[in-house]
Amino acid sequence: MTQRKSRTDRGRQTEILAWKKWKTVYPQCRVVASSLPGRDLLETGPFAVEVKARSQFNPGAWIRQASRNSQGDIPLVVMRPNGLGPEQVGQWLVFMYQDDFLGLVKRAGLGGIQRTPRRSPTKQPVESTPPGGGERVDGLHIPSNEDVEGAVHTLLSLLGVEGWQVQVRRSASRDSEGGLLREADAA
Repeated sequence: MTQRKSRTDRGRQTEILAWKKWKTVYPQCRVVASSLPGRDLLETGPFAVEVKARSQFNPGAWIRQASRNSQGDIPLVVMRPNGLGPEQVGQWLVFMYQDDFLGLVKRAGLGGIQRTPRRSPTKQPVESTPPGGGERVDGLHIPSNEDVEGAVHTLLSLLGVEGWQVQVRRSASRDSEGGLLREADAA
């Protein structure tokens, strides 16, 4: 087999593997024939997907290609790095424009969650409740179950996924001073 044929086969196999992965979230997703111009995957919600399996790294050109084919959708590139085969498809890289990513984060209600340094490696008392509900643990804002469920629903809706029920379940132990303990500390 020639080197060109081998690269073409690897590219087509990569598109098919990416299609199978995307189909788990977008059941109507379709892979496009390699000979046709435009997107590599169709019916992918708000995303214009370009799939790449290259040893050279040219993300600027790839995202511009996805943008040219986006027709108002969010351009996105799925890249299969060398060394990550079919069994590692979930570890392939996805990249997009930062403004598009931050727009999704904001619309999903995930903005404002920040991590601050921990004061102790073991137990931390719960700090005052941050604005918008939830609590602080180890300097991290932990949103309320309702906030998390709302954000997940928003994200699923942005991704075109309908009919899912979301329920957040949490468990935590508290020490004698009211601080939350991680599961390893609680044992």
